[in-house]
Amino acid sequence: MANSEQDRLADKRAWIGRLAIILGALILSRLFLIALYAASTSPGTAIGDFATMTAFP
Repeated sequence: MANSEQDRLADKRAWIGRLAIILGALILSRLFLIALYAASTSPGTAIGDFATMTAFP
């Protein structure tokens, strides 16, 4: 009985760890996209130019 309880807790802990890694990667990728957007809107770049670069790389 004790082994099945420990296995269940270990599975739950592993699932929470995987979820934390996935959420961390998602948040980090969004931060990189925001940084890329902020860097691309320098004083010499118009918003229309950025839209064109996004649509036609």
